[in-house]
Amino acid sequence: MAILDIVRGLSYEEASERHLTNIEDIARVAKELSERSLLSVHGERLEASTRQKFNLIYMALKGGASTKTISMS
Repeated sequence: MAILDIVRGLSYEEASERHLTNIEDIARVAKELSERSLLSVHGERLEASTRQKFNLIYMALKGGASTKTISMS
């Protein structure tokens, strides 16, 4: 649920208010998006934009993740 809310486009502040700051989940989703370039919202598969990927990475870094944690290699 937290991840889905984040990829729907919540700002970092909104995510923080909802306590949706699990860095491991954010990093995992960013990595999955980079591997598949797909995102599912309400059961529909959508192509993940570069901006969405970078927003997830930005939120992870702002929350204290290291670049190793969010490596997308």
